[in-house]
Amino acid sequence: MRSTNLARLCMEDDDPGLNEEVRCNHGYVLPIMTVWTPRNPGRRYWVCPYYEDPRSCDFWRWRDVEIDPRSKFVIPKLVEKIGELESALKVYESVMKPRGKNKWKGR
Repeated sequence: MRSTNLARLCMEDDDPGLNEEVRCNHGYVLPIMTVWTPRNPGRRYWVCPYYEDPRSCDFWRWRDVEIDPRSKFVIPKLVEKIGELESALKVYESVMKPRGKNKWKGR
């Protein structure tokens, strides 16, 4: 099973920002990025591909407003829980798959 892509999962299909073409000062069309830090869990932004490089044009723009303190507390807990459940599922699947290959056939 593939790990959940939380950035994709948290995108709203009708979000006009998904179709917005944002360019840095170099003229590059920027993909929307998602940060998962405790301070900004799931917050989206655009950034120059050369950010923190001598060639950077220093372009950085948030797509989302800052989230409230409660969400900053809850979201990382939920992300952690998803990771735990995915790990448990992998263990379960690894135990059950070998049994599934040699099915016992009753009379």
